[in-house]
Amino acid sequence: GVLGVIAPWNYPFHNMLNHIISGLFSGNAVVSKCSEHTSWSSDYFGRIVKAALVECGHDPDIVQTVTGFGEAGSALVSSSYVDKIIFTGSPGVGRLVMEGCSKNLKPVILELGEKDPM
Repeated sequence: GVLGVIAPWNYPFHNMLNHIISGLFSGNAVVSKCSEHTSWSSDYFGRIVKAALVECGHDPDIVQTVTGFGEAGSALVSSSYVDKIIFTGSPGVGRLVMEGCSKNLKPVILELGEKDPM
């Protein structure tokens, strides 16, 4: 299948690669939408993953990184080619992601922020 990852601006290395690696290990292709604030670093991390895939004899195109504003994330959520969504971010946007996934009964994992006591 195809896993859609919507990652926030903070911790782009962990929040992006964590889901890419687990998606690949479970046999999926992965499309990762990074924050518009982390475009450069997310592209760099994506190139590392692609190089590792080539080194191991796999097709590097099974991982794609896209960037953009909310419309890019919405396109992943509504795409019939994406089988599951993992979203990390705010509860408000998480509700929108969940609502979008519910239209086609697409599985979604939400890791919602704003839980920090500070």
